Amino acid sequence: NKVDRNKKLIVSTHFKSNSGKEKQNKKFVLKLANIKDKDNVLMEETIPNDKDTSGYEFQISPGKFSAGKYQISLYRDNNLSVEKVFIFK
Repeated sequence: NKVDRNKKLIVSTHFKSNSGKEKQNKKFVLKLANIKDKDNVLMEETIPNDKDTSGYEFQISPGKFSAGKYQISLYRDNNLSVEKVFIFK
């Protein structure tokens, strides 16, 4: 999964039903891959808690980051839901 750093990256989040819970905390985190340091977070986006959360979009400008491996994590109720590593080239 290589991403061209000269193009903007659009992140679109889609969540399954929240199983009757009214609100769930959702957060997107971008950091360098394979580094466990908690201060390694480069970008953090809190996703609004409302009924229209699925399909929420925002942009990342990879050009401001150096080439290399980055990890994208999506949390729901402070639990990791999805984790993916991308290479910004």
